[in-house]
Amino acid sequence: MAIYQRIEQNLGIKARLEKILDAIIEAIVNIDDFVLIKHISLSEIALFVIAFGRALWFVAFGVKNANYDYYFSEGFWTVIFLSLSATHLTGFFLKSLRVRIIALYGYAFVWCFLAILAGLSGTYAPALPTLVVFTLFSLILIVRLSREEKENAK
Repeated sequence: MAIYQRIEQNLGIKARLEKILDAIIEAIVNIDDFVLIKHISLSEIALFVIAFGRALWFVAFGVKNANYDYYFSEGFWTVIFLSLSATHLTGFFLKSLRVRIIALYGYAFVWCFLAILAGLSGTYAPALPTLVVFTLFSLILIVRLSREEKENAK
């Protein structure tokens, strides 16, 4: 009798794990379908995650970079990154690509501005090349989404 109960308990746990894995797989498939339908590239997701992560970091820990304080306050940078992230996130759920394009213009401007500040500061940290890459990704995505928006308008 004890062996039967152990087997039944193991099957119960195994069945629960299978249900959890099925739910996770279904969520991944739903997200994948959404990304494919909306034509969201991995680069665009990366830029969103970087900006959103930075916004969350600024909210939780504040802005701890000397370059950022040259012209604007800590609160300014927090609002900028939160606004850009919220705009971009909203754009993912709209039919038009214009909001996503606007968010990417904002990213390009902010990343470029921060790259200029990093360059002027004379730092040897890898901030400058990283910010230049973020700027270039933003510009490339602006071109791609603008082309898609034109094709969708036809």
